[in-house]
Amino acid sequence: MSLVLLPVLASADERGSYVTLDRTGSDNVVGLAVSAHFINETGAPDVAIRENLFGRYVDSSGFGAYGQFSVAHAFGNGNSESAVGDLELGGLYVAKLDAFDLVGRLGVGLPTASSSLTGLVTNFVGSLDRVEDYALIAAHTLWLRPGLALRFGDRSFFAQLDGGIDVPIKTEDGGATDPVFRASAGVGTNQGPIALTGEVANFVVSSNGTFHYHSFAASARYAAGPLQPFVAYALTLAYDDSDHMTVHSLTAGLQGTF
Repeated sequence: MSLVLLPVLASADERGSYVTLDRTGSDNVVGLAVSAHFINETGAPDVAIRENLFGRYVDSSGFGAYGQFSVAHAFGNGNSESAVGDLELGGLYVAKLDAFDLVGRLGVGLPTASSSLTGLVTNFVGSLDRVEDYALIAAHTLWLRPGLALRFGDRSFFAQLDGGIDVPIKTEDGGATDPVFRASAGVGTNQGPIALTGEVANFVVSSNGTFHYHSFAASARYAAGPLQPFVAYALTLAYDDSDHMTVHSLTAGLQGTF
C-alpha cells in the first residue's frame, strides 16, 4: 500500500488528527507511523521499534471502516527480536451534529499476535507509544473493541474525548481473559500550516492485580496538504501494585488524506 499512489481528492478533517488517541474522524486516511521506545528497566530491551500501518474510510452517509496492523522489534544485549501484533478491522459511524461530531466504532482484533515469550515482550515494549491499542499485543485472543469519541472545534482550536472497553475472547490456552478499559483526551490548534496537539491516553486492566498505563504526548504535523508528515514525543508510565516503568517514545510518520 503506497501513499504515493493516493488520489489527492480531499482535505483533512478540520477537527484534527492525533498520534496516541483513538484514530477517529470524518475523512479518509492511510498512514504509517514508526516509533522508537527507550526503556530504562533492568531485564528489558534497550530500544524497541514499532511500525504501525493504519487506514480509515468514511462514506458520505457517515458509515465507514478502518484497520491497522503493527510489527515490533526489540534490541538489547547484542540480541534482536521481531513480533507482529493483532490485525484489527472494524466499522464506524460518524454523526455530524451542529457543535460536534460523535463517532462510534466497533473493531475486531484478530488473534495474529506472536505467542512466544520473546514475542510477547517485544510487542509489549513496542506498544507503549499507543496504550490505546494495548489489547492488540495479546496472543491467542480475539478482541471486541467498541469505542465512542466526541470531537469538536475548528482549525483554531479542536479537541477530542474518547473511551471504550476491549473485551477478550480466549481462543487457546494463554489467551487474555480480562477486559481493558481505556479513556483518552486531546486538544490541538493550527498555527499556519502546522497542527500542534497535546494528548493524554490511559488504560486500566485487572489481572492478578491492577495495571495502569498513562501516556502524555505532544505532536506536530504539517496539515496544509493531503500528505501530512508528523512527529510526536510520548512519556508513558506503566505500573501495577508493586512496580513501575517509564518509557520515552519518539514517533515519525506520514498520513495521506484522500
